Amino acid sequence: MRWWCWRWQGWLTGFANDWLGASWNLYGTNGIVLAHVFFNAPLAARILLQAIESAPAAYCAIALLRTILRQQPMMLLDEPLTGLDNATRDLLRQLLLEQKALGSLIVLASHDEEDRRILADSVCRL
Repeated sequence: MRWWCWRWQGWLTGFANDWLGASWNLYGTNGIVLAHVFFNAPLAARILLQAIESAPAAYCAIALLRTILRQQPMMLLDEPLTGLDNATRDLLRQLLLEQKALGSLIVLASHDEEDRRILADSVCRL
């Protein structure tokens, strides 16, 4: 290692230059950019993960709503209300009950006891 260069650059810059094999100054603009990346990356990652986690539930709700609006004579639903907020879940339950009253056959696979209790005429446990 070139310990003598650390006097003018600081120990971290000297270590980074030796490790990376390039001359890169951690002070000034490069250091500011690096600090922003390291300090903001966890926050950005958390926001991105929250967006990813919430997107599938929204897509499932839209797909279920499209299925209900088509007024299909038979619907095969696998965990259709999982991950939805209570207001959306109640709305879609009401729409499914209306479809059932109109004569649609609904085959529902759900781990949610409340969904089975509200929507099912008969339950088959596997």
